[in-house]
Amino acid sequence: MTTPLRHALVVASQCRTMGELAPLEPTAGSLVDLLLDPDAGSCRPALDGSGIIFGELDDEAIRTTVVAAAQYAGRHGATLVVAFLGHGFAQAGSLRMMTGRSRRTSLLSTIRLNDLLADVFDEPGINGVLALVDLCMAGAGLPPAADLTQGNRSGRTRIAMLMAASADQPAYGLRFSQALVELMRSGVDGAGPFLHVDQITKEVLDRVPGQDPSCATYNGNPYGAEPWLARNRLDPGFVPAVLDPPAAAGRARPLSPGALQHLTRLLVAVPPFSSFAGAQRVLARFPATLRDRIGAGAGPVLDVPELLRELEAARGQRPWLVLSDALRACGGAGPELARLQGELARLDLHRDARPERP
Repeated sequence: MTTPLRHALVVASQCRTMGELAPLEPTAGSLVDLLLDPDAGSCRPALDGSGIIFGELDDEAIRTTVVAAAQYAGRHGATLVVAFLGHGFAQAGSLRMMTGRSRRTSLLSTIRLNDLLADVFDEPGINGVLALVDLCMAGAGLPPAADLTQGNRSGRTRIAMLMAASADQPAYGLRFSQALVELMRSGVDGAGPFLHVDQITKEVLDRVPGQDPSCATYNGNPYGAEPWLARNRLDPGFVPAVLDPPAAAGRARPLSPGALQHLTRLLVAVPPFSSFAGAQRVLARFPATLRDRIGAGAGPVLDVPELLRELEAARGQRPWLVLSDALRACGGAGPELARLQGELARLDLHRDARPERP
């Protein structure tokens, strides 16, 4: 299925004064993995090589990254999917995102998310924006209508927002983002080919007790793309991205030799594959019948091509679905895995990779 060009960025910030948010990194990693998955979010990374920034981020780094992602999407006419995960609070009718060194007593140390989102929505060239906000009091982050209709585009854009809680509620443990990840993996019966914000809000309501998630949409450009979160795996017309059009036959095209070589180079750059011991930990996550058929090559690195061929034979679909799950389970989540997923999203595994430039 051909989808409009989409870019994804996940901004996940810890805040030293609020204590560590333990689920932040794994949740953000799972979210960006699925946004970059051609069978789910169908996005490309919003930045060169990655679709995520995380850690104790300073406010300038967040602003600079979001601005760069919006401008990049605008230059390419892409839809931008941008997610904000971490700590936040409402103050004087606005939502403040807390960064690495933010303090509740200093508004200057926070980001007024309403203003940042309004500027992103108004960026010329962007073909719609979907914003996900998983912060406490997320409902306070909706920009005023005047900011949407009186900018450079005079409101000629399409936007959608998903907010984890109402403007007076806390958001607990990133459960909202975790619920989104579950929906993207499972799909929704009867929801059509894409998961839209109104359907998602209804589906996650029972999964986040104590929170009232909400959504908002604005359509000032009926010819623009309608922002959506993910392809719906339970839609009768769903076809995995790497299957031939006659999907009913259930046949997957084999990996080409050139693409296999390129994929191997990508994989060995991910820490769990860069040592024999790490590779064995990854293998331990696979079924025993498959483990017994995979051997280790000479030297410290696993025989990755053999591994991929075995995975392909066992799954009949994309081998990196198994790989990414195993890598996350073995501590491989993070920027390396995000970069890998971004490369995979752009790589045609059924044609030889283009020769690298000298």
